[in-house]
Formats: sequence, structure tokens, C-alpha cells
Amino acid sequence: MTDKNATVLVVDDSAADLQITMSAISGQFKVLAAKNGEQAIAMMDKIKADIVLLDVNMPGLDGYQTCEQLITKNEEVDIIFVSSNDSTEEIMKGYELGGSDYIVKPIMPEVLLSKVSKLIASKSQKKALKDEASNASMVAMTAMSSSGELSVVLEFLRNSFKSKSEAELASLIINSLHGYSIQASFEIRILEEVHHYSTAGEVSPVEKALLGRIADMPERLSEHGQRLFINNGLVSFIIKNMPVQDDERAGRLRDYLAILSEGATEKVETMAQLAKAAEQRSESMTAIIEEANEALAYIHQTQQDIEKQNVALLDDLVQGVEESFVGLGLTDEQENSILNLLNDAQEKSTTLFHQNAQLENALENIVAKFKQLVD
Repeated sequence: MTDKNATVLVVDDSAADLQITMSAISGQFKVLAAKNGEQAIAMMDKIKADIVLLDVNMPGLDGYQTCEQLITKNEEVDIIFVSSNDSTEEIMKGYELGGSDYIVKPIMPEVLLSKVSKLIASKSQKKALKDEASNASMVAMTAMSSSGELSVVLEFLRNSFKSKSEAELASLIINSLHGYSIQASFEIRILEEVHHYSTAGEVSPVEKALLGRIADMPERLSEHGQRLFINNGLVSFIIKNMPVQDDERAGRLRDYLAILSEGATEKVETMAQLAKAAEQRSESMTAIIEEANEALAYIHQTQQDIEKQNVALLDDLVQGVEESFVGLGLTDEQENSILNLLNDAQEKSTTLFHQNAQLENALENIVAKFKQLVD
């Protein structure tokens, strides 16, 4: 589905707001307008809108009442509520009625266009993932018939020990949720990063907002009709389709999902601890390397200074001996013998300094290899 082929229905009783909203998106999509909820519902019998921008406060049928009837006519339509109130209660009410997102008045055209474009882009992806999830669910249900619901969470716990990243852990969670035929979105918080996942592929903006608020709620479990909110601090879930018509199965799933959430949280804590420990080791190693480099620089400079001083001392010694030959009455052969001894000593001293330099190079190579490991 391209943007040009997507149909957006704008519903607002204010002519001014209707004009502003339509102007912001008219160049990108097929845009239709309705002045009230009743007109929008009647139009849905004739058109297949992909997205409805729905004002909450309208005379007659308000946005929430209109939403319920629109979704009854078209379950696949995405509703973006437009309201001047962004309280948690307002968001929750729209979400529970099936809203996909919300936007606060006064509308900013670029924000509105971005939200609509993202929803349109995710529709085809959601459809493909829904088909894939349906196939996965059928396979999982076949396996469950022989091994039971408990095996799903046990399999998750067993495999979670092997996961090395939050993405691998999220994949295991999604597979387990498919095993229970559960639709859900969830949030994983590790160190300073927040990651969102969904059995449908993309997490909607309203779900991201709710997951952030669920993470702060004091209750571990909170039920709202078919929806179950689970919070374990580092991992939060929105379960969307609890089988409330089957109390026994709903109770079992509630327990299994709580265990799954606890297991995921334990793994996230372990990952965070390992990541923190690795970071600390890296920082310690970096500090040691810096100290080693400073020590090597000091040794190098000191060796150079000592070598210069040694050469100067030997040169002075040779010169002094040569000058003393005048009064000693030595033969040329004796003088040459003494000078040869001094020159040999000078060469051996220089060789020793060169060997020290080789040792210094070896130490520098070791430090360089440690630095490569850290980098």
C-alpha cells in the first residue's frame, strides 16, 4: 500500500480544525471529511478508510462512541484520536476502545503527517506479520496439544539462559506468546536503553506511551477487560487478548505469563550486570594502559638521558687518558692498547643501551595489544 492509495477520513465538527487537518495531509493521501460522528459512520458503509482522524469532543456522538461503531464496521481501520486532553485516563479510554494513537490540539502539521505516514507504512508489515504469526500459532498449538501449556514457559526459561542480547531474548518472548496465541506488546529496559517489541511487529505510539506508564505503576498485574498489564520493573507487557470468557484458561495463562515475565526480568538483570562489569573492566584496562604508556615514556626519556651522560663520561675518560700519555713515557704500542680497551668498553656500553631499547619496544608492543583488546 502506497501513501497515495491510502484513504484518511477526518472527522471534526469544527470547520477551522477540519481545514487545518486536511491541509496538512491532503497532498499525501486520499482525504475525506465528515462533520460529525453520524456522518462518518454512514460514510464507512461506502468507503474503506485506512485511518480515521477522530475528534474526541463533538456534539451528538462523541469520538469514543463513534470509534466503537467505526471499528464494528471495519476492524482493520486505525483510529487516531484528536483531543486537547493528554491525561493517562484519556489515553487509556481511547486505547481500550481500539485507538492506535492520539494527537493533542492544537495540531502541528508535521507531527500529524509523521504519525499518519508511520501508521500507513506499518499496515502492510502488520498484515504480513499477522499471517506469519497465524502460521506460527498453528504450529505451536499442535505442539501444545502433546506437551501442554506449561512446556511453553519451561522452554522459554531453558532457552533464555543461552540468549546473549535483548534482541534474542525478545525473539524468545514473542515465540512463547505465539505459543499461547497471545497478542502483546512489551518493553525491555536495559541500562539506559529502552526497546519495544510486539507480536504484530511494530509497537504503536500509544502503546509505547502506555508501556512507559505501566513501568511506573505500583501493581505487578493490572487487568482491564481483555487486556492484562504486567510490570516487573525492567520488563513490561500489554497483553491484548486474554481469554476472559474462559476463566480457567485465563487463570493459567495469567500464571504462565507472570512466570515468563519474571524469567525475562532475571535475564535482563543478568545482561545489565554483565554489561556493566564489562564496561568497568574496559575502563580499568584503559586506565592501566594509560599508566603503562606514561611509564614507558618516562623509561624511554630516562634511558636516552643516561645514554647521553654515559657517552659523555666515556668520551671525557678517553680524552683524559690520551692527555695523560704525555707524562707517562709509554710506548705507542702501550698507548694504543689502553685506547683499544677504552673503545671496547664504550662499544659494549652502547650495545647494552641498544638492548634496553629493544626491551622497551617489546613492552610497547604488549601494551599496544592490550589496547587493541580494549578498543
